[in-house]
Amino acid sequence: MDVAVVLGGRNFPHQGAIVVVVEATTSALILQNAALQCPKYAFQCAYGACVDGSAECDGKKDCLDNSDELTIKCPGVLEYLKDRGNCSEGYRQCRSGECVFEDQLCNGKQDCADASDESLARCFNYYCPPYAFKCDYGACVSGDAKCNDEYDCFDGSDETEQLCGKPPPPKETTPRPRPDTSIKPQPDGTCRAPTFTIGRMYDTNNAEIFPGQIISNGQIVRFRCSTSRLIGSEEVYCISGEFLPSVPKCSRSCSNVPLNTLSVKATCETASGDPIPCSSQLPPGTVANLKCKQGYIMPREFVQTRTRCEDDGNWSTHIFKCDQVCGIIEEGFAFVSGGKETNITQVPWQAAIYERQNGRYNQICGGSILTATAIVSAAHCFWDRQNSKKRDPEFYQVAVGKTLRDYYAEESGVQFFNVTLIDIYDQYNDYDGLYQADVAVLVLQSPIIFKTYIKPACLTPAIIGNEK
Repeated sequence: MDVAVVLGGRNFPHQGAIVVVVEATTSALILQNAALQCPKYAFQCAYGACVDGSAECDGKKDCLDNSDELTIKCPGVLEYLKDRGNCSEGYRQCRSGECVFEDQLCNGKQDCADASDESLARCFNYYCPPYAFKCDYGACVSGDAKCNDEYDCFDGSDETEQLCGKPPPPKETTPRPRPDTSIKPQPDGTCRAPTFTIGRMYDTNNAEIFPGQIISNGQIVRFRCSTSRLIGSEEVYCISGEFLPSVPKCSRSCSNVPLNTLSVKATCETASGDPIPCSSQLPPGTVANLKCKQGYIMPREFVQTRTRCEDDGNWSTHIFKCDQVCGIIEEGFAFVSGGKETNITQVPWQAAIYERQNGRYNQICGGSILTATAIVSAAHCFWDRQNSKKRDPEFYQVAVGKTLRDYYAEESGVQFFNVTLIDIYDQYNDYDGLYQADVAVLVLQSPIIFKTYIKPACLTPAIIGNEK
C-alpha cells in the first residue's frame, strides 16, 4: 500500500493509501534536499512539502512559504517577473529601488539592498540547467557548490546537515560567546575590530577577537579565512586608531552557471593562460572567453567577450545574451491545399509531437520552435475530453530535425526531448470553453541544439523574453 506524507499543508484525500500528516517545523523546510516525491495529484511546495493539488493559485497560503501562490500561473506573478520597473533593458528593479543586471537575479548572492533578488517570489520559477545546483528557494549556483563547506546559496540550503550528512560550516551570524563591546567607550589611539566576512580574527595568543572588540594601540590582529584564500596581510597592527596595513578579506570562488546559458558558451583559462574546464566553481583570477552557441549570433550592441573572476566571487563584466538565429521561408507556397513537398531547411522551426499509446509513440500533432526550451502547439492535442483536463506531460515527446513521420524510423540529426510542462490557456476547455484559446506551450526537459535545419520561428523581442 502506498504511503503519502503531508507536511505543513492541508490534508488531502488519497485513495488506497495511508496518509501520514506530520506537523510542520523548521526542519521540514529542507525536504526538497531529501528529494521527496509528491503524488501526481498533489502540489509540491518549494521546500518539498506536499499539499492538495487544488492549492495552486487558489488565493490561500497552503504552503508554509506561500510557494503555492508564486507559480507563473498565479495572477500577477508573470507580470512581476517580467516587469523591470524604472530600469533599462537587461536590468531588473529591486523592491528597494536600485537596478541590478538580470544575471544577478537568483545567483545565490545578495545584490539588492533588501535581498529581493534572492527571494522565493523572485526565484521560485527560475530555470536551472542540469549541471547547476538549485537552492531551496529556487536560485542556481554551481553544481559542485553542494556540501563544499562554503555557503553559495543565500539561504544556506547547499550546506544543510540533512543534505551533507555533517554539521554545516559556521556563519558570521553563528552565535558565539563574545565580550560586551556596547557599553565601553573607545579610548584614544585604540581600534575596534572590524567585521570579517567568511573568517575569524585572533590575537597573538590565539584567543578569538570579535567584531567591535577594542584593540589596544600596537596590538596585532591575525586574520584567518574559514574555507578560502586570504587576500592581504595575515597580521594587521592597530596604530593610533587605524589598522595598518589595511584589513584583508577572504576570496570567493565564481560560479560557472552564468557562463553557460542557452545561448552562450565559455572557455576558461587561468590568469597565466593555461586552459581549465568551466565545469566547476572557478578560483579568483580565472578568465572566461565567451562566444555564441551554434544557432545564435552576437547582440547588436557592443559586449565584452572576456570576463574575469574577481576576488569577491563576482565576474568582472555582465554576461551577455546572444540573439536567436530564426528560420525564414525562402519561397512562398500554399500550406495545405495545393501544397508541395518542402526541403527540411525551408521550415526549420517545425516540431513533431508524439504521444505514448500502449507502449509506443505515435505522432499526434505538430508544433513550432519558440526558443531552445519551448514549443508552441494546439491545446486540443493534449486535452483529455472525458475528464475535461490536460493530460500528463510524461506521455509526450517532441522531435525536431525530423522528416519522417514514424517515430522509430532511422534518421540522422534528429533530436528527441521529454516534456516537463504543458501550459494551456485557462479559458480553454475544448467544446465547452473558449476554443479560440486552442494554444499550448510545451517546456522541454533539455535545450534544443540549433542547426542549419533546426531553428526557432522568428518572433519579436518582446515575445522571446528572458531566456532564463
